[in-house]
Amino acid sequence: MNIRQAKDEIIHAIRAYTAKDEAGNYRIPPLRQRPILLIGPPGVGKTAVVGQAAAECGIGFVAYTITHHTRQSAVGLPVISHKIWRGREYTVTEYTMSEIIGSVYETMDRTGRREGILFIDEINCVSETLMPTMLQLLQAKRFGEYRVPAGWVIVAAGNPGEYNTSVREFDMVTLDRVKKIMVEVDYDAWLPYACDHGIHGSILFYLDGNRENFYHISGAGESRQFLTARGWEDLSVMIGEYERENIPVTPEFIEQYLQCPEIAADYFGWYRLYGRCGEKLRLKEFWEDRLTEGERREQKEVMRRSSWEERLCISRYFAGKLTGMLAESESEEALCRDTERLWRLFLGQVSETKDLPEQFRGWLKQENHALEIKSDQGVTDEEEERKERRALQALGNLYPELVGCGDGKKADMAACAAAWLQRRQDCHRGRDQKRQEKLSGTLHDLADVLGKGTEFVSLLSAMAVNRSCVRFLVRRPCEAFAGYASLLQFDDRRRRLQVAFEKD
Repeated sequence: MNIRQAKDEIIHAIRAYTAKDEAGNYRIPPLRQRPILLIGPPGVGKTAVVGQAAAECGIGFVAYTITHHTRQSAVGLPVISHKIWRGREYTVTEYTMSEIIGSVYETMDRTGRREGILFIDEINCVSETLMPTMLQLLQAKRFGEYRVPAGWVIVAAGNPGEYNTSVREFDMVTLDRVKKIMVEVDYDAWLPYACDHGIHGSILFYLDGNRENFYHISGAGESRQFLTARGWEDLSVMIGEYERENIPVTPEFIEQYLQCPEIAADYFGWYRLYGRCGEKLRLKEFWEDRLTEGERREQKEVMRRSSWEERLCISRYFAGKLTGMLAESESEEALCRDTERLWRLFLGQVSETKDLPEQFRGWLKQENHALEIKSDQGVTDEEEERKERRALQALGNLYPELVGCGDGKKADMAACAAAWLQRRQDCHRGRDQKRQEKLSGTLHDLADVLGKGTEFVSLLSAMAVNRSCVRFLVRRPCEAFAGYASLLQFDDRRRRLQVAFEKD
């Protein structure tokens, strides 16, 4: 199955494993909850979808790449203890708690989530000394003397033997105790993820017409050539930064991520074509409303007469701009929620109203320091850490407002903060109103120049699978998008796109 189907299977298994009866017991006993074993090519997105499944299910997530660990960190360190049996004392060896099990309990304490996913990557590439431990984990949900807590689902991932010479085959006894999922490469399954994560337009422009080059492995040893979904995504991130810093993108740079010289050179040609199309059609100026009315009409006419490659470029360029704009809206929406949540958290901890602004400033320093400690210890999710840091920084702007507010009573401070938070929310809504108008205007312009054929449907499809876009449209319905949505005949879309992309 493809990576999207694998994600759905993980989510379904989590729902089944965490379902409880009227007495609060798991309907499927923990020992009957088979670990999920994902086997698929490297770089196809196995790790990413496991984290996404945990987030969508609202449960905890602990991830380990087991090849980075020794037997001691996985099983625990030996300690000498004394036992008395039948009146005689014996010296025996026991073990401290596994670092991995300890991380699960740490996550439970930090997040308050009693259920989660324990993800073990590269499980079939461990050393010979660790292999029995991995078999024990899959067969008995234990690391040494300690069991994985009830409510925590084990998900493991590995590569088939043809991709990694270090792979060790699991025996039938072990495989008969896991829920094995074979993951295959599928560009159509990756495309919604790419649209949702802002993959550079030139990459989607290239891959739409060269799907066979999405994933490639050939040769062996040091002469092996390969490119993966991970490689495309990392290249996309770097191209975005290079362009922002005005650093030239070169063939040599691209080969650092697409380790297949022929395909890297082919993509570089398409990257340059994407740039030339943008310059010729003045897409950036069109998007930024830097054209006069006459220039705008002229450029729309040029777009109408453009070749199919140029029309595809137009579609991908504006899909990226529109989804990026709506992602900014979602980020602002989340920031408004997070700042209000943190303020309420502070307010709930305050009993003494004296010098409330100074207490608030001290609390912000304390929260930032705690976040630094969690970051240093690696017990906080990178994305969650970034959001929390951003919210704390934004909330710091409330301090001057509190200083100049009344006589420092808690009620006065709360009213002052509520007014400040409301102003931020109003500013966000005002920007969203402009975004809604920009969305409508851009869709009407593109329907005018592209018609309602393949390229326009491709743009609508990219928006329809983008989470930021969907959430924006739920908050602020757009009549223009709703009017064109009837073109999204998904059963027919793949055939229509494939016919168009296979032209000369």
